[in-house]
Amino acid sequence: MGRWLELARRVALFAAGTAIGLHFAPQGFLPVDQSICFDGGWRILCGQVPLRDYAAPNGFPVHALQAVFFALFGVNWLAYCLHAALANGAATLLVDRLLGLLGLERRWSSVFALCTAFAFTPPFGVPYMETHAFLFSLAALYAAVVAVRGASESAPLAGAQIV
Repeated sequence: MGRWLELARRVALFAAGTAIGLHFAPQGFLPVDQSICFDGGWRILCGQVPLRDYAAPNGFPVHALQAVFFALFGVNWLAYCLHAALANGAATLLVDRLLGLLGLERRWSSVFALCTAFAFTPPFGVPYMETHAFLFSLAALYAAVVAVRGASESAPLAGAQIV
C-alpha cells in the first residue's frame, strides 16, 4: 500500500472515530456523572486549583484537558462533546496502529479499530476519567510495543509514528 493511501486510511479512521463520537455524544444526559469533568474543566479555566479550590472524585488530567477545549471553543456542550469525540478518534487510531504493529492485517486492524470507535466514548458520550485513563494506557502500551520492536529508532518520540 502506498504511503499516501496508508495516510488516507489512517486519517479516515481518525475522522470516523471522531464522527461516531460526535454522533452519539448528545444522545442522553446523566446529570450526576456527566457534569464532573465539565465542572472541573470550567473551574480550571477560571483559575481554580484542584484539591485547593474544589474537590472531585478523581480525574484531574481530564479536567485540565477540558479546560483547554473550553479555552479554544468556549464553555459549551459542543466543546465538551468534541473533547470526547477527538479522544474517540485517537483511541480508534491507536488501536489500529497497535494491532498493525502486532502483525494483524490492515483490513482487520481497521475493522477492530472501527469497533473501538463504537465502544470507546459513545456509550457515555462525554469526557470521563476512566475513558481517558484507558486512552493514556493504550498510548503507553503502543509506545512500549514501538520501543520493544525497535521502531522508535526512526523517530525521537514513539508517538510520532502514529500518523
